[in-house]
Amino acid sequence: MSCHTIPFSGVFYTPLDRIVCPGKKTAGIMNEALKKKNPGIIRGEVMTDMSSKEKEQNQTEEPLSYNAIVAITGFFGGLFWSALGYAAYVFNFAKAGPNMILLPWALPDWKNGWLGQLIGILAIGVVSIGVAFIYRLLLAKVNKLWPGIIFGFVLWAIVFGAFNPMFPGVDPLTELDVNTIVTTLCLYVLYGAFIGYSVAYEYGERLEAAKGESIQS
Repeated sequence: MSCHTIPFSGVFYTPLDRIVCPGKKTAGIMNEALKKKNPGIIRGEVMTDMSSKEKEQNQTEEPLSYNAIVAITGFFGGLFWSALGYAAYVFNFAKAGPNMILLPWALPDWKNGWLGQLIGILAIGVVSIGVAFIYRLLLAKVNKLWPGIIFGFVLWAIVFGAFNPMFPGVDPLTELDVNTIVTTLCLYVLYGAFIGYSVAYEYGERLEAAKGESIQS
C-alpha cells in the first residue's frame, strides 16, 4: 500500500497530518489524533446534544395546570371514597350506598342493583369535580388538614340532613342506625381531608414556585 504526504495547516497540526494513506485505518488514526489534541470538541458536542434534548423535553412535557390537578383530584377522590362506601354497604356497615345519588331520578329498577351502585360511583366522581373546585375557591389558601375534615363533615350534614328528603328510601338523619351514621360520617370526613389537603398542598407548592421564579428574575 503506498502512502503520500500532503501539507496540513491549522490549529490541530500533528505529524500525522502530513501522512495520508488510503483506507479506513488512516482516517481513524487522524480522528484519534484530533480528539487527543483537543478533546474539548467532543465534550462540547456531547454537552450541546444533551442540552438540546433537555430543551425538547421541557417543551414537550409541560406540567398540568392547577385547575387540571384540582379536577383530577376531585374525580379520583370521588371514585375512591365512593367505592369504599360501596364496600361498606356490601358488608352491611351502612344502609346507603353510592346509588343514593341516583334515587331522586325516575330510573328503572336497575338503579337499586349492582349496576346502579357502579353508575353511582361514576356519578359521584363527576360531582366530586365540582366539590373540589368549591373547596379551591373557599379554602385552597389554608394548607392544613383540619379545614378538609370540617369540609367533609359539612358535606355529610348537607347530604344526610338538608338533602335527605330528596332521597326516597333513605331514613331521616334522626332515624338512621348508628352503624350507618358512623360509617358514612367517617367516609365523608376522610374524603374531605383528602380533597382539601391535596388541593391546598398543590396551591402552596405552586405559590412557592412562583415566588422563587420572581426572586430569581
